[in-house]
Amino acid sequence: MYRLNKISLGVIAWLVLIGAGRSDPTKQVILIQSSDVTLRADPDSAVGRYYTLSYEPPEALSGADLERAVLELVVDVSAKQREGYVSEAPVLEIYALIEPLSDDFDPGRLHRASRSVRPVAAGAGRHVVLDITTIVRSHLEGAIRNHGLVLGSVTGMREGEFIVVPGNFPQGAVAQVRIYRRHEVVPAVRRAQSR
Repeated sequence: MYRLNKISLGVIAWLVLIGAGRSDPTKQVILIQSSDVTLRADPDSAVGRYYTLSYEPPEALSGADLERAVLELVVDVSAKQREGYVSEAPVLEIYALIEPLSDDFDPGRLHRASRSVRPVAAGAGRHVVLDITTIVRSHLEGAIRNHGLVLGSVTGMREGEFIVVPGNFPQGAVAQVRIYRRHEVVPAVRRAQSR
C-alpha cells in the first residue's frame, strides 16, 4: 500500500509539472514599457498630474473573443486635502482617449462610457488592478480608435495624486495588461461525435 501511495504521489507531481509548463492559450500579457507612458501636468491645478499610456491589443483577437482585460500597475498614492476633508482612499481613474491628446487637458477627449475607477488606499507601492475590458473591446471592434489611455485623478473629486512606480513587472515594465480570451467548452457528446 505504501508503494502504491508513493507511485500515485509521483504521478500527481509529474502531472503538475507537465501542466505548469504549458501556456494558457486563453491568457496573454501585454507589457507596457516606460516608453509607452508619459507623465503630464496640466496648468489647471485641479487636474494635477496624470499619465497617458499606449498599448497595442493582440492582432488576432476580436471583440467577440475577448472575455476580460485588466491593467495592473503599482502606484504611490498621496491624499489631498479638499475643503478640510482628506480621503484616505483617493479614486484612480482610467479612460480611453477618443482623439490624440494636445498640450492642454480637454475632458472632451475622454471616452466617458469606458471609464474604470478604483479607490486606492494612500501609501507607497500599492498594487492596483483596473478592469479595462470595455476599453479594449471598443478598440478591437473599432468603436473607438486607439489613441491610448489617460490614468490619474482627472475628473470627479480629484482627491489624490498617483505616481506610477516602474520596474515591478517582467522585463522592467511599468505596467501590464492581462488579456483573457473566451474559450469554447465542448460538451462530451459533441467531442465523441467528432471522433
